Amino acid sequence: MREEAQRHSNAQATDRADQSDRRVRSGGSGGAAVPDPRDPSLWPEREALKAALQYPAIAGTVFDSLPDETFTHPTYRALHHAITTAGGTGASISGAQWISAVQQHLDDELASLVSALIAEAMPVDDDAVPRYIGGVLARLQEVWVGRQIADLKSRLQRMSPSENPTDYHALFGDLVALEEYRRSLLSKAVGDARGDVLSGLAIRGSV
Repeated sequence: MREEAQRHSNAQATDRADQSDRRVRSGGSGGAAVPDPRDPSLWPEREALKAALQYPAIAGTVFDSLPDETFTHPTYRALHHAITTAGGTGASISGAQWISAVQQHLDDELASLVSALIAEAMPVDDDAVPRYIGGVLARLQEVWVGRQIADLKSRLQRMSPSENPTDYHALFGDLVALEEYRRSLLSKAVGDARGDVLSGLAIRGSV
């Protein structure tokens, strides 16, 4: 089901998104301001980046599998791309060496944001960090899959099941699968992360 989400995300790409990506890949935020850390809609993106920087071994392959467009704010997207360019969380380095490797792919403003993110404590005790990070990443994936679902619903509304029955039913099947996948991600997000931190934001940040 993750592959279906990725496929539909790629189909959504526009010239505007491509222009944004080119700014991101230059190592800068394209003039975008540093996001408000209190913005609940961006909270999963910020926490996921914190996880990848502070605990790369725990964020692991789930974080590395996230496409750039999972991060909706240009600044966070630029940082995600820098982490990927530095080798991703599977680069087998950590600590100061890992942070330096990421900062090498960023301008001074975003390098300063990295320093701020590694200084922020996780809102759970140390022994709960692995489950918390799992919940954060599930929540971020759930939001991303939600955008793919909205796109599929819009496309289905523009199609005629009588004129294009094969395509319509194939797309409808993808929609059902993605909705099931989204429910499983939301369940994991609420179950794995600390309830008072994540549950309310899962509602406020829903698409």
